[in-house]
Amino acid sequence: MLISLLSSLEHHNGTKWTLAVRITDGSAILDLDVASDLLTEWIGLTPSESESLRRLSKIDSDSSNPLAVQESRNRKLFPDVEAIRMKFVQNISGAPKPMFKDGHNN
Repeated sequence: MLISLLSSLEHHNGTKWTLAVRITDGSAILDLDVASDLLTEWIGLTPSESESLRRLSKIDSDSSNPLAVQESRNRKLFPDVEAIRMKFVQNISGAPKPMFKDGHNN
């Protein structure tokens, strides 16, 4: 089984996560959108938390808020893509809860 990313991970100004993936087993291809709730579970941050950290990092770049500098260093803003891929592979093999919104089938 091969899983490819079709889009970048996005947080849409704190409203929801989106990530499109393609799954293929050599005989068929399936394009899917990973559910925002599942991405939140994997990443460990809600989209709004990510947006808040993004705003803090802008303050951080101005060096006007030492607290923002510390928080941005202590929190992981974006997930490690390999860790998400591995968790994704583990979850598609029999996860009891729905993981995807309806996507495009090829």
